[in-house]
Amino acid sequence: MAVLVDANDPGTADITTRELQVAAQSLGLRTHFLNASTERDLDAAFKKVAQIEAGGLVIGAGVFLASRSKQLAALAVRHAVPTVFESREFVASGGLASYSGNLAVV
Repeated sequence: MAVLVDANDPGTADITTRELQVAAQSLGLRTHFLNASTERDLDAAFKKVAQIEAGGLVIGAGVFLASRSKQLAALAVRHAVPTVFESREFVASGGLASYSGNLAVV
């Protein structure tokens, strides 16, 4: 599996990386961490996901990635990559799934 994080958001990227490494190891999954901090990085990351033949992509939290939910959903569809994202907005933009609750209800 592949994980996309924004290394320019170290607090969020570090937490995401650490937690997903532990989870992936416990399931026997190999994890590839990719970085995207710019628009150009997003396209390159999805191309890399195809190159490494990852079975899916988890998009980490953070301001940059969260603000690009429509673009990320479109890239996931274009590259036929099963992708999960933290927020519901990703799903509303056409993404496959989110892994967080509805914060508007809380």
